[in-house]
Amino acid sequence: MIDLKIVTDPEADKSRSFRATLLSYVVADTIWELGAASGTARRPVWISYVAPNEQARAFTANLRQGTRASAANHTLQIPKTAPLSWRVEPQPGGVTITTGFLRDAFAIDPGMTPDRIQFVLMPPSRWVEDQAQRLTQTFQDDARDVVLASLFAAYLDRRTPMPILNHPEFHLDLYRSAVEMNLFATTQANGYSPFYPYAAPDAGLVPARLLQLEHNDFVAFLKSRIAAFFAEEIARGKTRIHRTRRLLPDAGSTHSQLCLDFAVA
Repeated sequence: MIDLKIVTDPEADKSRSFRATLLSYVVADTIWELGAASGTARRPVWISYVAPNEQARAFTANLRQGTRASAANHTLQIPKTAPLSWRVEPQPGGVTITTGFLRDAFAIDPGMTPDRIQFVLMPPSRWVEDQAQRLTQTFQDDARDVVLASLFAAYLDRRTPMPILNHPEFHLDLYRSAVEMNLFATTQANGYSPFYPYAAPDAGLVPARLLQLEHNDFVAFLKSRIAAFFAEEIARGKTRIHRTRRLLPDAGSTHSQLCLDFAVA
């Protein structure tokens, strides 16, 4: 675990300090205008930390005012104008977990079709494992990837007007192809990296993946995978395609269909 510390008015004789334990954060500078680093501070699109109840409110208030939070190798800053959503969750034992996140990057439905396709895939580990257990009998060793692939397809479906086939094996191919083709952002081992995810070992999150694609590039990718999928299905002797060609067409029940309530702030 990493201890974060905020010091108010460090040059003053009576400065105050507040502490919290960092659970996770994600830096994705290229998906928002405020992403450019300010000196040595990084500006996360997701941050989660735990603090004693008496410290949590003051720590969050100062963080949201742009005060830097520092640790040994981490200096984080939330600009005052950052459009983050905040979730406060009191826990047993007199502590509070606070999470701030850029909603458009993490919510399944961004509300409208964005200028380009971009999102961070980072579901809770427990949710993935629970869903995978339900699918093990059908997909066996592929069950966990099928869960991630279904979530991946749900994010895509809400960010493109293109129809996405309602077929778990197609979702799996789409997800694995994106990984193999390096469509997800990578983190540089040395030096500045515009995408940097951190999660404590017990934070309970699947390692974050960032996807950023222009719509034209996504269309080309989607068409290539549809062609490959149909060719393989026909080779297996399947010639009929389900008439529902769109993933989860009933937008009102998306989260209940896929049990994705965790993704809604």
